[in-house]
Amino acid sequence: MVWLFTDRAVAYCSRNDIRHTDVAMAVVLQPMVDAEIASVLFTADPSTGNQTIASVESTYGLGDTVVSSEVSADNTRVDKETSEVLDYEVGEKATELRL
Repeated sequence: MVWLFTDRAVAYCSRNDIRHTDVAMAVVLQPMVDAEIASVLFTADPSTGNQTIASVESTYGLGDTVVSSEVSADNTRVDKETSEVLDYEVGEKATELRL
């Protein structure tokens, strides 16, 4: 069992009445594929922290350029309760990363 004691993890457990002894961590390994388009999903709006809004950043090629902030990706903000698209911005996507 892996115990999580970062400030953020402890605060989350406290807020949600989760015992620290019930918490574990896993690592997921996924093979990389040569993607035409990649997206990164944020389950809470990274700008506001609003957990009822999902934010999807999309670009051409691999998603590494989104994660590293190398591109200004397309952004879609979605209301998670109604599935309504709240906002859509087209990014410049000036670079593209391929395998």
